[in-house]
Amino acid sequence: MNFQFNNLQKLFFILVIFLGFFGMAKNSMAATINAASCSYADVSAAITSASTEDTINIPAGSCTWSSTLKITKGVNLIGAGKDNLTIVADANIPSPNNLIVYAPTPANASNNYPFRISGFTFQLGAKRGIAFCSGYAYGMCEDSGYMGASVAQTKIRIDNNSFVGTTLPAIEVRGEFWGVVDSNVFSGIGNRAWGTGSGYDDWNNHGSLTFGSPDNLYFEDNTFTAHSVYMITDCDQGGRYVYRYNNISLAADTYPLFDWHGGRNGDTYSCFSGEIYGNSIERNGYGGNLISQRGGKALGYMNVFNVTEGNGKIKIYDNDGCPPPAFYNDQLINDSYYFLNKRGVVGSIIPAYIDSDNCGYITEGVSFFHDGSSPNVGCGHLSSLPTACSTGEGYWVTNQSCTDLTGMIGANPATPISGTLYKCTATDTWTSYFTPYTYPHPLQNEGADTTPPAAPSGLLVL
Repeated sequence: MNFQFNNLQKLFFILVIFLGFFGMAKNSMAATINAASCSYADVSAAITSASTEDTINIPAGSCTWSSTLKITKGVNLIGAGKDNLTIVADANIPSPNNLIVYAPTPANASNNYPFRISGFTFQLGAKRGIAFCSGYAYGMCEDSGYMGASVAQTKIRIDNNSFVGTTLPAIEVRGEFWGVVDSNVFSGIGNRAWGTGSGYDDWNNHGSLTFGSPDNLYFEDNTFTAHSVYMITDCDQGGRYVYRYNNISLAADTYPLFDWHGGRNGDTYSCFSGEIYGNSIERNGYGGNLISQRGGKALGYMNVFNVTEGNGKIKIYDNDGCPPPAFYNDQLINDSYYFLNKRGVVGSIIPAYIDSDNCGYITEGVSFFHDGSSPNVGCGHLSSLPTACSTGEGYWVTNQSCTDLTGMIGANPATPISGTLYKCTATDTWTSYFTPYTYPHPLQNEGADTTPPAAPSGLLVL
């Protein structure tokens, strides 16, 4: 068969081939580096030799690190698998960091390169695990200095690891590091989300972010076992987090599982926000509140906490003192909604209640809304949305069940939660307020395959 091409067609094919080779060249710029062993020296040397976007493979083994591994570039640190590779934190890792992996804001944060850690078991003992840091706070980030507001890093993924510890957080975030923490096992240890410094820069530069935004750190599809520390996570000083679709099994009384600090002492800013939904929590005979909110705004819904009637409440209170004057009203508990949190998938509702109020402002139906004894959050199909409403009330519009959460909770749920929370923004006026962010998080599907692309074949030579 004989093909004839005019000049325009030839130019088109040449352009296609050129762009194909250009794409290959661009992808080939990211190299794969194999560390000689899992020792601190060999892993550190591999990171030093790597360029941004490179993949560093760590072989199987068990190694003890007595120094903090510092990473200041966007790379993929891929271990041989959490069942094959163990890093033990030596008790002599120095203060004030007390951590095994330190990932401060890169020297050129505006490039916002992907960053990933996968395939490790970290035996932490009483040390921190992985810390992301963009500013100074209580001595933990002194190496980076106080940098104030930074360019948010939005491509963080920590996945398929095991963290075993006793006291300090497995993952600690101080600043704007967004992405996903997925498919990990946390044994006896929790996490922490803080802002930088007092939290002012985080409120001043990123305080307008809304619920359901990609600009958050999503903890999803994780397992928390033998949990014997104070809480699963806390939040302070302009921090924020999302916990969804996790399996949590208690092995001690916890108080609470999820926490948001308020502003206090007139100089420390509150946690900005949090979302908690779709989590499956087994009590195993132990107690503790499900949620404790002291400031900011929050969503807590469709979590199953297998506790007996009267236990595992949602606590709304203010015992931290009043917040600094900047963003004062936003730091107070506001625009917060709790609904369909249940004792068992078809169990009774877990209500929210006011415990204390030092600043004298917390009011049910104004500061927060819930579906407890005084219902002000409803649930049903769009056709069931009430015609009349009072300002602030909420209504969860969904085609799913409002009474049976089977299949909607825990890691990798069969039928993820679907719906939209409507808020009554004026008398008898409903406005869409929140829709859950894409699940699974899009970064779960990115970076999963670090194999370089194959060379093209079957090219047509003109």
